[in-house]
Amino acid sequence: MLPPPPTPRPVSVSELAVAREIFKLRLQNPLFDIYGRNPFDTQPRVFSRRGRSSPTTSDSAYDSDTSSDDEVQVTLYSDSDDDDDDFTPDASPPRQIPPLPQLAPFDYTTIATLSTSERANTVLVRVENNALPSAEYILKIYHPYHGPATSHDGRTLDPFTNESSAYALFSLDPDLPVPRCYGHLQINNNPALLLEYIPSATPLGVTNITESLSQDVLGAFSAIHTAGVIQFDVAPRNVLVTKRGGVVVVDFDVAVSRGCPGFDKRGVKDEMASVWAMLYNNLVSGGMRNPCVGEMLTVRG
Repeated sequence: MLPPPPTPRPVSVSELAVAREIFKLRLQNPLFDIYGRNPFDTQPRVFSRRGRSSPTTSDSAYDSDTSSDDEVQVTLYSDSDDDDDDFTPDASPPRQIPPLPQLAPFDYTTIATLSTSERANTVLVRVENNALPSAEYILKIYHPYHGPATSHDGRTLDPFTNESSAYALFSLDPDLPVPRCYGHLQINNNPALLLEYIPSATPLGVTNITESLSQDVLGAFSAIHTAGVIQFDVAPRNVLVTKRGGVVVVDFDVAVSRGCPGFDKRGVKDEMASVWAMLYNNLVSGGMRNPCVGEMLTVRG
């Protein structure tokens, strides 16, 4: 069960004007806390647009690294000292998880490279194959992994293993807010996944965020946790908004699945705290960067 949507405190026209000027000078948002405390959090937290938020012991209530727009970090504080049991993983007996289909090699045409990282290349392709409908797909090709098998806390580090395990769990529920995975294959001896392409979907950001959409994003992550996966890479780029206003979460190459080290109540609650911070301490409260700021902040004269 999710907490009710937070209500922002009123912001005067003069306070909003000052906040805009501060943002121009420092790339800091003085209104990050107008939605109150993070209901999932019990300790200070740093949110980075490039990844998952993490606890911090900084004495500053707002720290910003302005060397890169993608690296802006905010130190967030919660006044909650409790560790309630409202948000726990599904404890029901696990169902039999079917393996992902193994696809035979097929011909494809690359339309565009969508992203390149140290873990994988993600490309938009056109597939012409009798075994698959002729259409556009996402092909995620993983780089060879030669690092340690597990982290110090026992988590699996191989990106393909993490993501394929997550999508195997997702296959049990076709209504989850994630792309469909059609199967795995080898591309030039590298493992790859063939995923659903969602046309016209755009990454979450200050230009499309709303309070209503924020609750949908929280609900999407909650559904993913119930399915047995912690994404572990909370960032606006990993949440897509469809042309119909739906939410799709992507990128599970550092995810942890049920039954593996790291999938526990603390991990679920930490991730929900990270999602809430991304939404209400960064994107919605950062609406002053958006021409439609009036839709995002409660302004009184």
